[in-house]
Order: sequence, then structure tokens, then C-alpha cells
Amino acid sequence: MGAEEVMQWGDVTEADLRDAVESFGVVAVSEAYRRHGPAAFNLARAITQDAVQAEQAVVAAFVRLTTDERNGEVQTLRVELLNLTRRCAGDLAKQRTAPSPLHVVGSGDVFRTLPLEARSMLALAVVARCGDTEIAQIMGSDTSVVRRTLLMALGRARELLDSPG
Repeated sequence: MGAEEVMQWGDVTEADLRDAVESFGVVAVSEAYRRHGPAAFNLARAITQDAVQAEQAVVAAFVRLTTDERNGEVQTLRVELLNLTRRCAGDLAKQRTAPSPLHVVGSGDVFRTLPLEARSMLALAVVARCGDTEIAQIMGSDTSVVRRTLLMALGRARELLDSPG
């Protein structure tokens, strides 16, 4: 892809890019990855706690983005991609065996102790820098539920980090 193509795609709106991705234009998919790939990968890595699984989740999300039919809802490309990434990463995280309850919780393990939904919301807020409304769109939830879940997740993380041991 030459510099001229990048410049042309830089001026394309998210809606037009979404339509181009839907028709599986290779250059359009590349531009979508350039714009949103890092946020999708960081979200998936935060959910799975594994770089390889995060990459698998992002690839699966992009495949689904180009092959799945829209469900009638009009979403931005970013919201749709992060939602697909969250679901793919969640599926991969569920496949992994859970850590032993006897395992000593360290600061790196706090995130894993949270329920998957709370972990996803927290990752969207911190890693992907999404606001409450965008998280609600991605999760298919209400903003009040998002706020409550984030408060619970942060409170739980604080308890685990503050506990002796």
C-alpha cells in the first residue's frame, strides 16, 4: 500500500470505511486495522492476559467483521470491532482453566479474579479509553449498569491490592 492510498483513506469517514470493510476491500480492512487494531489488541490482551490469545481474538474479530451480517443496528466501526473483539477474547479466556483459589493473589492477578463482564468493562475503560456510553454500546448494556460494574470492579481490585499477603 503506497503513501497515496494511506492519505486517501485517512480522509474517509468511519461510516464509509465500515461499508468498504463490509465488501471486504483489502485496503479498507488494512485501514480499519491501522485505525483500530491497537485498541482491539490491547482490549483483548487485557481480557485474556495472553498476547497470543489476544492476537487470535483480534484476527477472529476482523474475520467476523468482514463476514457476519449486520444485525440491523447501526454502530460505528470502532464500537462494532471492539464488541466483536471483547466477545472473541471472552470466549478464549473462558477456554483457559481457572487459577486455583489457593493461588496467592498478586497485583498482576487482580484483573483475573474479576468476573469476565467486569474485566471487559474495566479493560474498555482503561485500555481502550472508552466512555460509559461507548462501553454500554459495546457491551449491549445500560450506562447505569456500566457505572455500577466499574465501581464494583475498582472496589474489588482495591480490596485485593490492600489485603495483606
